[in-house]
Amino acid sequence: MRWLGVNQRLEVGAYTIEAPLTYVTTTTRAELDASCINLRLPVGRPVQQAKGALGYWPQYSRISPDQRANYLAWMASGRNAPLADIGYAFLFFYGMERRALVEGQDIPAILAETTRLLSLYPESASFRGYLGSFVAYVLARAGVERLTESDFERILLGVPGILSDSALSVALAWLQHRNQPLPLVLAMEIARRDVRSPRSVVTERLPDQFRALFAAKYAARYGDGVKLKAAANPMRLEYHPASPSLLTMGSYRSSLAPAVLPNVVGLQSQFQPLVSIWSECIEELKPLSRQTAKGVAPHTREAYRALPAALKEGTDHPDKARWDSLVADNVGEDGRVLLPASAVAPLVDVSERPKLTLRQSVDLADTAQEVGFLIVPDPHITGRAYAWDDLICLFRPAGAAALPANGSYRAAASILELGMAMAAADGQVEDAEIAHVARFLEGHFTLTEDEQRYLAAYQAILQHRPPSLARLSRRLQGALTAEQRALVGRFLVGVAATNGVVERQEAAALRVAYNALRLDTAELDALLAELRSEPAAPAPAETSIALNTALLEQILAETEEVSRLLGQAGEEVEELETGTQPPLDTPLVVTHPSGEQPMPARPQAPDPIADKPVVLPLPGVPSQAILALDARYHALLADLLSHEVWDKEEFSTLVRRYGMMPAAALEEINTWSDEHLGDFLIEDGDAYGIRRELLENEP
Repeated sequence: MRWLGVNQRLEVGAYTIEAPLTYVTTTTRAELDASCINLRLPVGRPVQQAKGALGYWPQYSRISPDQRANYLAWMASGRNAPLADIGYAFLFFYGMERRALVEGQDIPAILAETTRLLSLYPESASFRGYLGSFVAYVLARAGVERLTESDFERILLGVPGILSDSALSVALAWLQHRNQPLPLVLAMEIARRDVRSPRSVVTERLPDQFRALFAAKYAARYGDGVKLKAAANPMRLEYHPASPSLLTMGSYRSSLAPAVLPNVVGLQSQFQPLVSIWSECIEELKPLSRQTAKGVAPHTREAYRALPAALKEGTDHPDKARWDSLVADNVGEDGRVLLPASAVAPLVDVSERPKLTLRQSVDLADTAQEVGFLIVPDPHITGRAYAWDDLICLFRPAGAAALPANGSYRAAASILELGMAMAAADGQVEDAEIAHVARFLEGHFTLTEDEQRYLAAYQAILQHRPPSLARLSRRLQGALTAEQRALVGRFLVGVAATNGVVERQEAAALRVAYNALRLDTAELDALLAELRSEPAAPAPAETSIALNTALLEQILAETEEVSRLLGQAGEEVEELETGTQPPLDTPLVVTHPSGEQPMPARPQAPDPIADKPVVLPLPGVPSQAILALDARYHALLADLLSHEVWDKEEFSTLVRRYGMMPAAALEEINTWSDEHLGDFLIEDGDAYGIRRELLENEP
């Protein structure tokens, strides 16, 4: 039996094999090696056979002549041709295994050919496992300190499928010996194999996204990578031969003594952070995985929204170009983009309708933020849906697109609303009034650059569409004490008087605001009279009021306290909207907004968890339609249908008695009615109107 190496040629019948890297013989007297090509044995013709026909642990001398033809044809192809049976590659590998481990010869050439075969035929897990373990054992037996960095990267990092458990142990030992950080590919491989790492379809369904997210998290926590430690006791790496000849011939076993190397895998605790990253990636990618399973295309708004934050940073939103184009076409001379909601809604696939749902409005604001803009006003802050003709403002923030999050902005916005509503009470908003409100905001609030721009955008909207002073005052009525409401009333008087007079329209608006705040209008008359330095009397409707400058300055000075109160009021309203509910045993007594008759009271509210009331049928509501509405809302809907108009506060009180949030109930019922009755059942305005005609029109 003799070895033919890289610079030799072998001819067997019709086949010529360059660089055969195998054993050959012409004798039949002994079984020398499973891979040895006996030149005296007959060779047939290549045949197509079923997978596995070669059998386990094939030997050249025992396979059929036609199978020898298959093997020699593959060898003559340079061992590059596709293989129907991986057993032929194993048969060839047996000879290299013996040459390297028993005779210790031609190791560089054998390592090069082994890694080449791994790259060509990675499909077989058994083939990858045996060849990976062989490479690891050869490197370990030579000593990890002798492995160069280029060979480490070329062999252990550059060959697909080479990382058997043994090869991974050798790679970690080399890194620890060189005090080099753990590269990403090995960090992921360690986490993947760790028994503590969860298994999930996410890693198979989203391999590219999973790797990118793992890479981002790994780099964020460890920079170039983790530095490894080794256990006190070294690792003894044993080798299990692939060749049947080496397994059965005991004389070879003495050549396969265990290799010794640093035991990095012996300290499993150092890999727990990698397991944590693995788990986090699975959890954060589950939303995208679910979208993918539903057939959502990868480059859509839905898929982008499901991406983890770390992956969004380097990915453009699929709708970004459309938003950029809309902004470029509509920017005004002042640099702002003021548009009706109807111009922006189609960007999130909302067709024309009188009013968007709250969910659609939130989707619009979320998408704007994802493409890099802030939208003013934002339903996350206001809690209100957009009407089709509502005016909105788009602007690009200086930093990352984020909503104002502190109480200072909320208080400043409340003062801005009140100030602009009061300024518009006489039919026009004067520059002096705007300047006064702006100076006050600048002097009393510390806002970020983006918060200032957000407030300025809101001011631009309010100048075009001033808010209702009565509505704003009514909103504050339930959040402030009588003393605090009185202070707000004086603030409004100060805004009205900024230009030195109180016009008759402003005086009338102040009376409306005082009524909405549930303040005594006699106090307003007294204050206006004091400003004129006259006895208390109702302000004449046909005249303006010239002002006492000293008293005006005193009133304006009080606005600092007003800002604090409005900030607190905003926080209290926010807390109420996020879960604070009146006790269930509180009697519910509501009065019809017109004052004509008391509304029926519900003496005992249902338990929102235990009772879950179901009311079927409901008067005027088609049975098929009511079945489409969540049963939790049936009893609430029955109460709402009892009156045509509901005051906002009374509506909120009623809804909370059922253990629900007002905004959520409003959206749920309106979404249902829009789909099944043709439009919103609850009309939002100064009060909530119940559109009974939708029921009367139903067959």
